[in-house]
Amino acid sequence: MCGIVCYVGDREAKPILMEGLKRLEYRGYDSAGIAVQDGRNIVFFRSVGKIVELERVIGELAVPGSSGIGHTRWATHGEPSERNAHPHRDQAENVFVIHNGIIENFYTLKKKLEKSGVPFRSETDTEVLAHLIALHYDGNLGEAVRKTLSQVEGTFGIAVIHRHSPGEIVVARRGSPLIIGVGEDGHFAASDVAAMVRYTNKVVHLNDNEMATLKRSGFTLSTAQAKTITRATETVEWQPEDAELSGFPHFMLKEIYEQPETIMNAMRGRIEPSEGVPKLGGIMPVWDQLKESRHIVIVACGTSFHAGCVGRYIFERLTEIDVQVEIASEFRYRKLNFPPNTFIIAISQSGSLLCLGTSFLLKRHAFHLQHLMEGPAEYELCFVNTSAQKQTLFLELLSQDGPESHELNISSRGVGWFKKILTHNQSARLILRSKLRLPRP
Repeated sequence: MCGIVCYVGDREAKPILMEGLKRLEYRGYDSAGIAVQDGRNIVFFRSVGKIVELERVIGELAVPGSSGIGHTRWATHGEPSERNAHPHRDQAENVFVIHNGIIENFYTLKKKLEKSGVPFRSETDTEVLAHLIALHYDGNLGEAVRKTLSQVEGTFGIAVIHRHSPGEIVVARRGSPLIIGVGEDGHFAASDVAAMVRYTNKVVHLNDNEMATLKRSGFTLSTAQAKTITRATETVEWQPEDAELSGFPHFMLKEIYEQPETIMNAMRGRIEPSEGVPKLGGIMPVWDQLKESRHIVIVACGTSFHAGCVGRYIFERLTEIDVQVEIASEFRYRKLNFPPNTFIIAISQSGSLLCLGTSFLLKRHAFHLQHLMEGPAEYELCFVNTSAQKQTLFLELLSQDGPESHELNISSRGVGWFKKILTHNQSARLILRSKLRLPRP
């Protein structure tokens, strides 16, 4: 999981990129870097460690330019080091790329490029993209990116600039979230709304296998097959202050203290006073399928997996339903043989983990639920209304508990939801008992 932020517009890009990276640091703190373009001149800076180390590298240097890209890394291919930090570039230093995800066939592509005489500076899979885009570039950066991605297997959210295409940023996604920000004096792209919400609350979500070209004057959307897309903007409902530390030394402590408030927000406006039970409007259209479910599969990675394990104990305590918990990074490669009426809950910390690649598998089965911040599904329980793939849902239920800015705390939020909805709230127990045939205690 890595963080991406981009800007093109009328302002100086460097301070916008640096502020965005600070808000994305929870997504990766092995290394960080930026590339800023001023006409046909591109300067880049990279460092190992947290964003403060990158600030020390840049120091008081003036970095002119009103477009650029920034990245904070959680290492997958190659150790945390300056040479493995993003942005990565081609041999001539015309193409600069940042990437979130995993290129699964990078080794094959790298060997082909090396045989043709292309030298590599890093151990990363991302550098392959820079060299391929350089080979395909003929004056049209969007087409060069499109041709490159047709050769790539795996997941990605990428942003690309080119020395000979000033004032233009091309972004694309498959699996890893990317969001376009529409501002009055420029346009943004980021892997999380928090990176740009101080400058704009108007966003457009990219779907899988879609691209966008950002310029000062506007942006265009298209599919991987070059079909033009028109999509309306959405309004972010929370404020920049929601992603601030608010006097706490770090986000983990802040979000621990916020748990009572987030649980209250999750339940606010959802209790039917006359009956004393929750009324979750988003879930009512699928009650007929839900009450027939006799098998639950919880799919998650990392700390979300631990939240899923807690959920298993709660479900098994309150019901006679069989529950299993799966590691999402392996689940996506499985041949699934679930029985009919299987209820699938996919939990993701940020929407960029490998569990998002399971959506095409989930659609083979009878009924699907995803419980995550950002991610595609037929049905989803979202933490916030800025879910990066919220627009792909057939149904949705928003938990209303605001942005999450610390990697570990998502498990606490997930556990809090399970406990509040399934055990601590008597009215919730009543409605679940009536709908899911729960045994009385």
